[in-house]
Amino acid sequence: SIMLTFIWHSNVDETSLKIDTIVNIHNEKTMLLSNMRDIVRTRILSIHRLRLLKNPFEIDQEIDKFSRLGSEFTENRLKFVELPMNKMEKNLWKQTLPLIKIGENAQNNALELIDQKNYISADHVLFDYVIPAQSNVMMQLTSFLDLQRNASKEAVSGITIENKNTLYTTTVLGTVITFIGILIATLSIRR
Repeated sequence: SIMLTFIWHSNVDETSLKIDTIVNIHNEKTMLLSNMRDIVRTRILSIHRLRLLKNPFEIDQEIDKFSRLGSEFTENRLKFVELPMNKMEKNLWKQTLPLIKIGENAQNNALELIDQKNYISADHVLFDYVIPAQSNVMMQLTSFLDLQRNASKEAVSGITIENKNTLYTTTVLGTVITFIGILIATLSIRR
């Protein structure tokens, strides 16, 4: 009986720890991916706004905002890669990194052209390179969010199986102990 209680109690503690870890990591990854996706979208709007602004004060404010968003994206990206990733996530991240770099280069190119007041070329870079590149990054980040949902479901499914196995083990052991107790009681009564 004490052994069964110990087995069950250790399983409950282990399950709680696993669930807590899964939930915390999943929530953090989801938050970071959502942040990065929002930042990508906002930076596209910001660089387009820079193209349209004429007031130097507003331009400076928008450049500051654009730079701050870039720093926030980098901060979120660095936090994301520090979290544990499964093989599928690692492969998807390897595919995402070059797309992020392409988007950064295209944005810097467009920003430089806007700064030089070469608006025709800036429009060309914005519409032909920046927007498509950032759309690709957004699609990859969305794929990551979908992958997160599936990974969490799989992890919880694995824990459910482990719990059922522990329940079966403790039930069998409890039944065996009960029969042994009955057998001992019966033999004791006969004497």
